[in-house]
Amino acid sequence: MDSELVLDIAIKNTVDKYQDKTGISSLELANLIGIKAKAVFLNKVCATNLGNRFTDKQLIKLQQVTADDTITIVMHKIVKLGTDKKVTTAKDIADLLLSVSIKGGEMTRVVRDAIADGVVTQNELEKSIKKIHEKMAVLRQIEEALKGQVRRVA
Repeated sequence: MDSELVLDIAIKNTVDKYQDKTGISSLELANLIGIKAKAVFLNKVCATNLGNRFTDKQLIKLQQVTADDTITIVMHKIVKLGTDKKVTTAKDIADLLLSVSIKGGEMTRVVRDAIADGVVTQNELEKSIKKIHEKMAVLRQIEEALKGQVRRVA
């Protein structure tokens, strides 16, 4: 699963859990972390909205208000995964090549569906951008994996 999506899910779950426990409204919670508009807050909480994100200070404040450090734990795991370098094998690269084909097919399907009626809605745009980013992430993984295979000849 994409690390951004995992983080977005952690944020959404933190907000939902706190609201269920306390009954606080979205606007009240938004105000507590320094966001004045309910719509802006809800856009930032929405995992499919790629254009409007919480700032680092807002995430810290959200965790302080909710007394829930799940977001920090998830971020730590994402960073740890990114820094734990494993040796990439040829099979790993072959799997990534297969994955890029799958992601390309998914991306093509979503974009074709979005443009089928000649009008792209905001939701269709967000889904399309998400699929494009997923494919680009796999391409970056292939690039890094190939760089890891370079051996200097003496």
